[in-house]
Amino acid sequence: IEEIAFRKTKKRPWIKVWFIGGELEGFKPFITSPAAVGKVQKALYRGVKRGNPEALVHTGGTPWNIGENGREWMKGYLKILAGEIPDIRVDGTAIHTYQTGPENPDLDKEIHDYIEMLRPFGYADSKIYFDEGMNYFSYTIPSRSMTPYSGNSGNGWYIGMLSYDTGKSEKMAAAFTIRHYLPMLKYAKNATCANDFSHLWNFFDYDLTMNVKLTALNVLANMLGDAD
Repeated sequence: IEEIAFRKTKKRPWIKVWFIGGELEGFKPFITSPAAVGKVQKALYRGVKRGNPEALVHTGGTPWNIGENGREWMKGYLKILAGEIPDIRVDGTAIHTYQTGPENPDLDKEIHDYIEMLRPFGYADSKIYFDEGMNYFSYTIPSRSMTPYSGNSGNGWYIGMLSYDTGKSEKMAAAFTIRHYLPMLKYAKNATCANDFSHLWNFFDYDLTMNVKLTALNVLANMLGDAD
């Protein structure tokens, strides 16, 4: 693993952050061996730093949700790292933020609680990569239980845009996306990445015609300006 990480990092100096992919819940068989977890994470860290000393390494193995279960998974993961490789300090942690809506549950509180969970491990001021989340669907399709009012409910939709007309659901998906970004901006000191994980058509079609959702961040930035 260390040699693979070294070679990949060496050949790709433009990539600034490296991590072990996959969601932590999928590591269940693997995580029963703390020594193995520590060995893999250490090998990745050493390989990346050999290949590019300026590159960052975060925990990876991201829990799928920042709720209590996700925080407990990450807490257990950090305990393993602290016990098995106390000499290694990763450059940040990652967590996904899929939930029903921006305030269902309250994302502001979820992020606060996540940071507090990191505190005993010395990572409360470290970088956080919200590398997946949101995915508010742009249509309402009752027969498939797909709606912007339930985050990630349209993840199985691969047909793409149905129309260039902008309907209520598209507007709501964009509005929820804006609202989801707000608490992440509140914790901008930590939040290094905030990724809306959606199929590309949620933002534009194959001719690069924009969906209204693609304007969400621009609208938010224009509204906030240089606000702290």
